[in-house]
Amino acid sequence: MATISQIEQGIEREIREIGRLIDELTKAGDEAAQAEANYKEAWAKATLEVRALTTTEKLTVSEVEARVELETSELHLAHLITENRLATLKEAIRASQTRLNAMQTLNANFRQAGG
Repeated sequence: MATISQIEQGIEREIREIGRLIDELTKAGDEAAQAEANYKEAWAKATLEVRALTTTEKLTVSEVEARVELETSELHLAHLITENRLATLKEAIRASQTRLNAMQTLNANFRQAGG
């Protein structure tokens, strides 16, 4: 069985972990925003370039989209990876918050019982 001291140390650890994760989330959010902006800019430029070709070459909408995706696939992947990192960090924060809540409840119960 855990002692009140161990519980309080666990609470402090989780608080530090949440702080660290929030710092990472902030940085990852900036990176995700930049990756999305880079992808959207490249996508727009590629779309305009491919559409300029359609004046001499007839392309279907699907063909235009396929060519644009080929031109922007690396930036699209970078964007998806940064979005995944954001989602992972958010989930890690939720999990850490859940652990913190459980320890706080345990601590309160322990103190109430005269622990």
